[in-house]
Amino acid sequence: MNKILGIDPGSSVAGFACLARTGEGIINARNMKILGAGALKFDKNLSHSKRIGQLHNSVYKLLEEFNPDFCVIEKGFLGVNPNTSLKLGESRGAIISAVYRSGVELREITPAQVKKFMTGSGRASKEEIAQSLKQLLGFELGDLPHDVSDAIAIALAASFDCAAPKQVSRMHVSAETPV
Repeated sequence: MNKILGIDPGSSVAGFACLARTGEGIINARNMKILGAGALKFDKNLSHSKRIGQLHNSVYKLLEEFNPDFCVIEKGFLGVNPNTSLKLGESRGAIISAVYRSGVELREITPAQVKKFMTGSGRASKEEIAQSLKQLLGFELGDLPHDVSDAIAIALAASFDCAAPKQVSRMHVSAETPV
């Protein structure tokens, strides 16, 4: 495993991050580097179906650009608003079809798994995730949307979850854990 593309699905804003392993031996946050991260933003005045089509094309271009070993997205969840859950499912479908179109392996991880990995709690806030990334990777969110920090966290958590057990040094960190 050398490169991972993490995607936080969304039809208006989708976060993405490509991480690469920079060293040999045990996988840890110190030998992971952010190759690129950002937000795919789509015009809310466009129809939902057009935004979904743009999401598919944008993810396909990211896959061509970064050429990751695998892509990981968050699994869907049932929220309070069924309309929002449906739109999330459609966004995931656009991403899944772009990944399979590119021939890259697709993996999924739940939001709770990401939060637990990053902070030790499956109910962590977006701010706690961003703080953990600052401590682990030196990543400053700044004016970027939380979708970007979520995508980095998805990729980082997947890098540990998907590594061979002999290579993994699992660590659960919190905002209070020194790096």
